[in-house]
Amino acid sequence: MDINYTLILQIAAIIIAYLFFCRFSFTLITFLNGIKDDSFNQSTRLRSLHSEHYDNYVTTPSTSYKERNSKLEPERYYYKVSVLASLLLILFNSFILAQFLNQIGALSTALTIDPIKITYGNLIAAVVVFVEILTGFIYHIAHEKQQEGEDTIWTAIKFGSLMSFLFLMFLEVVMWMRLSVLFNMSDILFLDSNNFFRNLIDYFLAALGIGITLIEFFLGYLTSKYRKFSGDSSVVYGGRFIILSLGLLLILFIPSIALIFIGAIILVLIVFIRLFCLLGNYVFDKIKKDKAPSTS
Repeated sequence: MDINYTLILQIAAIIIAYLFFCRFSFTLITFLNGIKDDSFNQSTRLRSLHSEHYDNYVTTPSTSYKERNSKLEPERYYYKVSVLASLLLILFNSFILAQFLNQIGALSTALTIDPIKITYGNLIAAVVVFVEILTGFIYHIAHEKQQEGEDTIWTAIKFGSLMSFLFLMFLEVVMWMRLSVLFNMSDILFLDSNNFFRNLIDYFLAALGIGITLIEFFLGYLTSKYRKFSGDSSVVYGGRFIILSLGLLLILFIPSIALIFIGAIILVLIVFIRLFCLLGNYVFDKIKKDKAPSTS
């Protein structure tokens, strides 16, 4: 029977390497324990810093913001609704009026096509709606100054803003009437040419134009009246809240969670190394116990 010395040497080398690793594992485990403890300790420290900074830079300012602005209610609510409604009306009404203006000469020329088509008609319509809201805003300011006994110029400004509004309302009503004709509502309702209500029905959108224009004036008036109750900007507060919350989350909280995972992985690795070296360490312990009596 041939003896495979190469195989024997390989097995011996593996056993020696295994026993060497078992002895080295004590130093390795001590090193890994240090990393594990540092990971858990730093994770606790980062979570503590996150809680501290979140309270200082997010929770406390948020509470202060809510307390300050709560004293301005309900006027602040009226102001916010007026501003939001004004913005929505500028978008909606200018889009509708642009359908009329784009039929006039070169007003349909596009300024931009992507991502949205904007023509000269869109810009003019938006300016018309904005100025209608502005007339209500200026009217209230002039009215306040007039009540305070300021310069008589404010009486002229008040009258001028009211006249400007009336002219703009007439202009917008004409636009709505022109759009109304495109619907052919009298034909849809089967009204003959001699019907008294035919013209009224054909221009039915004029009533909507009057209503929307009056609402624009009132919104400008309310925005001016409650502007001193606007308080802190919700947009600035919301942006600050999001930026600080995300910043603290990314800089402190997520790293603290990552360190917990690192510590847990190292702990599992230490357990695996101890299990792997269990037999080798048992052999070394037996050798030590066997040598101890002979030495004595």
